[in-house]
Amino acid sequence: MELADRYRLDRLLGRGGMGDVWAGWDTRLGRPVAVKMLAGSAGDEAAARFRREARTAAHIDHPHVVGVHDFGVADDGPYMVMELVAGHSLADELRQHGPRPPARVAAVAAQIADGLAAAHRQGVIHRDIKPSNVLLAGDGSAKIADFGIARDAGGETVTDATRTGTVTGTTLYMSPEAACGCELGPAGDVYSLGCALYELLVGRPPFTAEHPLAVLRQHVECAPTPPRELRPEVPAALDAFLLRMLAKQPAARPTAEEVRDWFAAGAWRDPVTVPAEAPVRARRTVPALAGATTAVVAVAAAVFALAAPLADGNSPTTQPTPAAPPPQAAAPQRPSATHLPTAAAQPAPQPAKDNAAAGRHTPHGKHAPASGTTPETLLAATAPSFVPPGRQKHHGHGHRP
Repeated sequence: MELADRYRLDRLLGRGGMGDVWAGWDTRLGRPVAVKMLAGSAGDEAAARFRREARTAAHIDHPHVVGVHDFGVADDGPYMVMELVAGHSLADELRQHGPRPPARVAAVAAQIADGLAAAHRQGVIHRDIKPSNVLLAGDGSAKIADFGIARDAGGETVTDATRTGTVTGTTLYMSPEAACGCELGPAGDVYSLGCALYELLVGRPPFTAEHPLAVLRQHVECAPTPPRELRPEVPAALDAFLLRMLAKQPAARPTAEEVRDWFAAGAWRDPVTVPAEAPVRARRTVPALAGATTAVVAVAAAVFALAAPLADGNSPTTQPTPAAPPPQAAAPQRPSATHLPTAAAQPAPQPAKDNAAAGRHTPHGKHAPASGTTPETLLAATAPSFVPPGRQKHHGHGHRP
């Protein structure tokens, strides 16, 4: 089978609801290619997204980003010609071999962060970093694929479905700001990368649950379990840096360039002074306001297309975890020698004494948001651990989205 009198389609690599991916041959240039074909029944919105994906990825010329060679429309619909990566995905590696050694995780992290840094320099935010969207070549090098919901510096997105106020991406790897439908910046990609690296180290993402909405809530309000508690051989420096990548505040996370340089320099091996007695860690960042934060996630998820699964079919570890226990009062934190900069937390708001001032009262005794409340404003009011981008205070460190 030949496409556009140029591309010979040799074998089917994968098939999904949106179309097929073929391994092929460019008969004009004499090189192997991958051809992604959109299904004719996909519709106009899918076609616009497909075209936008090709244009966005074509702007990034980098060894750790899958290259796009051509785009066209044939009788069967639009197609995109890409670099053929003769290997498998990072999700496949995890599924076949289980949790990876810290050295392997560090090597992959440096490469993915390098590709993300190149995309961010071009003003492109990937928005869907996860193990199945990282392809591994035969030599083990990593390449970022699938810019289907990416956004460029001009604010143009693949479809109107990715505008501010809409949840995009895969829930297991979604940043807190994405979970509440806020505008996303490069820091969102760093958070997603942190989730993927966490999974490579311990065998599961930082947050899992039976329902996507429960995962969204955890991204917003729950602190991840430190990797060293699940896998003691994880170096303390790597443990601390991953938790920094998973900071709730975008400004508290490192940039993609900082992630690349940190891993490439081998800093993950460095010893870190750890207190003799580890401080008690609060599993929830806003225990007294869990119900209100759930309302935030529910509002944001009202615009989330649940046709998108909790994780794509390539995700190797999506085992649900038991429901979190009822909120407990957090024990006071002891200063730690591994302190990493975070945005200053604001005091939790006190419940209003007047029901009319606080909004309508639900039959279950909980205050629901007043009319006109948005996910962003409600989150800022109820979750002091997270401030939507654009409203947070900067303290001269971290990345500003």
